[in-house]
Amino acid sequence: MKIEKAQAALEYLMITSIALAVIIPVFYYSFFYSSGSVNYSQALDAVNAIGKGADYVYSLGVGSRTRILVSIPSNVINYTISTKAITYQIRSSSGATSSITAFTKANITGTLPTNPGNYYISLNMTEQGVVISVS
Repeated sequence: MKIEKAQAALEYLMITSIALAVIIPVFYYSFFYSSGSVNYSQALDAVNAIGKGADYVYSLGVGSRTRILVSIPSNVINYTISTKAITYQIRSSSGATSSITAFTKANITGTLPTNPGNYYISLNMTEQGVVISVS
C-alpha cells in the first residue's frame, strides 16, 4: 500500500514538473511580448500626440500655443526632429531598434524627452514654425 502511494505521489510530482516546464517559458515570453507591445504603443501615442498638437497650433497661426501631456516609455533610445517629422527610435525586448515617426504640416524645431515618465510638451507657433519644448 505504501509503495502505491509513493508511486502515485511520484507520478503527481512528474506531471506537475512537466506542466511547470511548459507553463513557465510561455508565461515568460508572454510577459515580455506584452510589455514590449505596451511600450511601443506608448511611444506611438506620444509621437502622434506631438504631431497633432503641432498641426493644431500651426492651423491657428502665429502666436498660438498649446501644452500636451505625453508618456515616454522606457525603451526610447533617441529622438529626431527634422523639418516636418518627429521620430522616436525605440528598442524592442529582443534588442532590435525601430523608428516611430509622425509627419506635420508645419516646420518644427525643438527638443523632446527620452527618459521614461510623463511630460508636458509645449508647442508654440512662431514666424519660423512650431517650437517644441518640455515644460
